[in-house]
Amino acid sequence: GPSLDLRKVKHRCYTIVDLILDNLLSLEEAAFLILHVLNRRNIIICGEPGTGKTTLMNALDLCTPKNWRKIYVEDIVESLDQRSQGRHQLRLCVEPFEVKDKTRRKSIEMIKLLHRTPDWVCLGELQSKEHFKALFHAIAAGLRGVHTCHASSVFGLIKRLLLHYNISQEDLSDVDLVVYMVKCYKGSRIIRRVAEIWAVDQRKMKSASLLDIPLSLIFKWNAEKDSHEALLDDILKSPSILKLVGLGNSYDMLGREYEELKGFLKSLLSDPPLDVESFVKAFDNFTQRLAKEGMY
Repeated sequence: GPSLDLRKVKHRCYTIVDLILDNLLSLEEAAFLILHVLNRRNIIICGEPGTGKTTLMNALDLCTPKNWRKIYVEDIVESLDQRSQGRHQLRLCVEPFEVKDKTRRKSIEMIKLLHRTPDWVCLGELQSKEHFKALFHAIAAGLRGVHTCHASSVFGLIKRLLLHYNISQEDLSDVDLVVYMVKCYKGSRIIRRVAEIWAVDQRKMKSASLLDIPLSLIFKWNAEKDSHEALLDDILKSPSILKLVGLGNSYDMLGREYEELKGFLKSLLSDPPLDVESFVKAFDNFTQRLAKEGMY
């Protein structure tokens, strides 16, 4: 007989400062991710259902400059309406994956983004081979943004892309970071954490066979200590940072920008938690100062 599936969409808005205070990620991880957002790098956030992927995506989306033109493609509207903060947003709602007769398909809307010249794109819930094919087509054409999908591990996601969806390693190299999130139970309490942050390593691709995973682990969550640890002595030696340098960015300037981001977040952590509007205003002032100093 018929069945009814209800999904409760929470409307509380979390800033990146809220997520640091909840220990979902560390200050260093937050600064590292925002650095890639400001430099318009492609980020995939993956994990099992309910791990906080969309929450993190929305928090990073608040860390974008005010003048950016942003487009969202979602089957369930979970992005934040930022027009009251003066943001330029186009939010497109498509039919869910379960609907058979679709008049507005996610993959088609993703391809149409090429004619809308966005500065930043947020794609929620990539679910099928068709979705990923459209995503990598758009990325190869120059679109940049943050995207979410389900996966039980980063290795499982990459193997699915390479083997089952026939995404080439050359296309995979257009992704800069893969963030893996987990949900754990401690008694009656649920905790959500950024478990791993991986950078796609183009250097490994040059000699890798099909089944080799061309990734470098940058941050990892220590479940026993409930702490986030950097696995590189120098975070700025991350393959994703070296890729930015290869594109003409100054290594020293990127280092300064990263340190400024850590200082900015630390200053906000010392005060009571900000609401979204206050955070956005503070971040706008911060990015304007970076722009004047030539760091962004």
